[in-house]
Amino acid sequence: MFVDVLSVKEFAKNVLLDVLPHDFDIICSHPMFGPQSAKHGWDGLYFVYENVRIGNEENRVNRCKKFLEIFEREGCKMVEMSCQEHDKYAAESQFLTHTVGRVLEMLKLESTPINTKGYESLLDLVENTSGDSFDLYYGLFMYNRNVLEMLERLDLAFEDLRKQLFGRLHEVVRKQLFGNAESRKVVQENYSKGHLNGAAALSSSSKSVRSVFKQILGFLVLVSDVGVLVHFPSCCFIMALTCFLSADSHSSFPSQD
Repeated sequence: MFVDVLSVKEFAKNVLLDVLPHDFDIICSHPMFGPQSAKHGWDGLYFVYENVRIGNEENRVNRCKKFLEIFEREGCKMVEMSCQEHDKYAAESQFLTHTVGRVLEMLKLESTPINTKGYESLLDLVENTSGDSFDLYYGLFMYNRNVLEMLERLDLAFEDLRKQLFGRLHEVVRKQLFGNAESRKVVQENYSKGHLNGAAALSSSSKSVRSVFKQILGFLVLVSDVGVLVHFPSCCFIMALTCFLSADSHSSFPSQD
């Protein structure tokens, strides 16, 4: 019996069927863990396999069962699956995981005093994937026909995300450049309207003030005429009122274009 434990299954299956004699039993398997992820044991970890070619003889069937029971006893979750289906899933799970882990490793990420749980997970991912050789990663790429599509999807997704970020940034800059101009225009229009209204209100107020001052001036003149002593401050006040009323009568507010 020949058992392969490679990370890529369909290519290995075809090679084994081509080169091994027909009386060889073949199991294509993939323990979905490695030295890092299984350092605390195999319990609860997946073991994928396909009985590619098992003879009908009882001893050959029992030999196959005994091999699989090794992993069952260690607590592995046994998943029987075709090699083709395995590679399709592995392109998304295993290859994508290794790709992201290696990209993060190239960024030289380090632990910080304020790590979040998500960031801790990223650091753990780097640790788990960096322990595997590049040859293993290259084999995932070279011998799984599904990974090219995954790489293209990953590249398109990153490009789309970047466009969303810069697209929103473009809108912010545009508002800053042209939105302020619009705001200035509105402020200017409001100022012009408010200036005209303020001039009219001020003109009306000035008329009321002149009327009051005229009454005060008339009262003071009347007091002077009847012989009441007028102190020096009063004289100054009378002169100021006279000058104000004289100047105001000849002044007007400028018209607004």
